[in-house]
Amino acid sequence: MMNKYEDPIQFNLQKSTRVIELTYLKLTEICQGGPEIGHLTINGVKISGLFGGPAIIDGYYVYIPLLVNKVIGRGFKLAVIDTSTFEVRKFGRTKSLIFLDPIENNKLFFFENIDKAVERCFELQKLHSI
Repeated sequence: MMNKYEDPIQFNLQKSTRVIELTYLKLTEICQGGPEIGHLTINGVKISGLFGGPAIIDGYYVYIPLLVNKVIGRGFKLAVIDTSTFEVRKFGRTKSLIFLDPIENNKLFFFENIDKAVERCFELQKLHSI
């Protein structure tokens, strides 16, 4: 679930469902006017890494941009967090921005820029079978 007014610069710092309580802590911009990143807790458990937003909660999974270091610079990868084990798995190539869009037809859609110019997707079945 995601609020349609959220973006990587401004997003809800707390989200919850009947089984998941997600909280961002200590947010900071990675560059002036750029996306925000911060620490993350799920059901009170601190998850290792720095995460962007907005996150999507779907069942027992959290889909969220994860900040990763590259050889030169840094960027984001899609992270899938299984809230029953708190395992974090990374997918796809490193992008300068991952702007998640709602899940439709068993696909997680996202954009690589704030203007939502080019849409991409991951098939949920592939994300969970790896």
